[in-house]
Amino acid sequence: MIIKELSWDSSLFKKKMGELIITSQKTFRIKAVVDKARDDGFKYIICRIRTQQTSLIRLLESFGFYLSDVGLTWAIETDNEEHGIKNP
Repeated sequence: MIIKELSWDSSLFKKKMGELIITSQKTFRIKAVVDKARDDGFKYIICRIRTQQTSLIRLLESFGFYLSDVGLTWAIETDNEEHGIKNP
């Protein structure tokens, strides 16, 4: 579990920003990493997770995280002719 500094965002917003990369859902590890990030001067931390990870969402909320954005992934099957889409 790490906090990766977001250099571009930090430069743009003039505050140290990072992304929490979760490799384990151990509560004590997440808390320790977030606490260290605060000590290291991070002012804003994001964490991108899937909406199905409800227990992780609740855990992050318990550390002060909040929902601020929802990402969408669009996909299309390029090898089918459904919906008037034809392959060459």
